[in-house]
Amino acid sequence: IKYLFSYLIFLIRWSFRVGKVGIKSYWISPLRIINPSLIKLGRNTIILNSARIEIHRLNDSSEGVVIKDGVNIGHNFFCSCAKYIEIGEGTLISDNVAIIDNNHDHIRGKSSISTTLDAKSIIIGKNVTIYRNSTILSGIKIGEGSIVAAHSLVKEDVQPFTLVGGCPAKKINDIE
Repeated sequence: IKYLFSYLIFLIRWSFRVGKVGIKSYWISPLRIINPSLIKLGRNTIILNSARIEIHRLNDSSEGVVIKDGVNIGHNFFCSCAKYIEIGEGTLISDNVAIIDNNHDHIRGKSSISTTLDAKSIIIGKNVTIYRNSTILSGIKIGEGSIVAAHSLVKEDVQPFTLVGGCPAKKINDIE
């Protein structure tokens, strides 16, 4: 009953603002969302408290964030999207993870505030696990079944069924 009540409150507060909310999906407040109409949540998706999801509408190419079925996201999740971010079904994202698909174009002698954003899509495959305090940078594809170790900075693609870790993240092992 407790979960049903929480779910109903969630639907009343958010379902008309968010692009799509799947059955039994919810997040726990406090939560900050910029442009919630560009978020699509699959079924059975849970986002724990203190998440911040920013979708920047820079132009018509901003497709938003798609979080597929059965995804669990931990506390203090940060997501900055100017292009497109997809999180595959069954993915587990631990606490304090950042996923950022954009960078400022740095120009010598100019403030970053006045430069444009360069954005490249991020695709996280099915059944991926990303452990705490990791950062995923723009243009990255993480293959199905992969694991990103804690405190990792992922700036290159990760092949399916691979364990990566470190700063920058490097292949540690294949997952059997």
